[in-house]
Amino acid sequence: MNRTSRNPRRTRTLPLICLAACAASGCARVPQDLSYRFRPGEPPATYRFEITAGRIETDANGNEKEVLTKKNAAYFLAVEPLRRRDGKTWLKLEPRKAPGAGFGAVPETTGETVVMDDKGRIAERFGGRSPFGVELVFPELPRRRVKPGDSWSVKRVTKVGVSERELPWRYTYEGKGRGDSRNCRLITLAVRHEEDVPSTLPRGVRISIQARHRVDGELCFGTSRLMRARYSERTDITLSAAGGEQLSMKRATFQRCAVEWTEKD
Repeated sequence: MNRTSRNPRRTRTLPLICLAACAASGCARVPQDLSYRFRPGEPPATYRFEITAGRIETDANGNEKEVLTKKNAAYFLAVEPLRRRDGKTWLKLEPRKAPGAGFGAVPETTGETVVMDDKGRIAERFGGRSPFGVELVFPELPRRRVKPGDSWSVKRVTKVGVSERELPWRYTYEGKGRGDSRNCRLITLAVRHEEDVPSTLPRGVRISIQARHRVDGELCFGTSRLMRARYSERTDITLSAAGGEQLSMKRATFQRCAVEWTEKD
């Protein structure tokens, strides 16, 4: 007979000792698997979007002031899993305006169907496009397990002023939340882009267009879906011309978006 069988009580207490040691040493750093779980046939999940947008004016002293063009404009997005095959799920997305949601209301849009895997990678899209991007509700998740501080990047076509650029969206897993977010796994988002595009107009007028674009986000991910998120976006465009006379024009715009699942996980 070995020692373990002669002392069964000690054997039973070992798991408790291990759990206590795990809590003391920080098992929150155990790698986490972030994945969506879609269940065809279940009722649609509904997300509420609230958008505030406008331009930023700067006075002679350099003080900035927001001028709103949208305030608390809102809409709902219903997400219904239709079927599942080969590790992918067909999701029906139906946006609709929220009544009494402030000025600058979101325009009516048609629904669409997306084919997505459990990490949020879209394989196909059918129908119209949902406003403000599916990636706000379904950010693409990492293929590997992650610990706090781990990052991953996803390239997305992003609007910068009147142009579009393919930019890296960098996500970072921050770990388990605290307080009201204690049931969440927190993810932050950062997008940074700067460019200077020189050009020459007729009569030898040289112009330079400088663009700076940034997006920041904080996402609360539950056991199998996004619970809520807040995004802020700002674009600064400066046009400078040199020729017979100097000319400089600046334009800054912003948008803030809050997303929340309207049911409890």
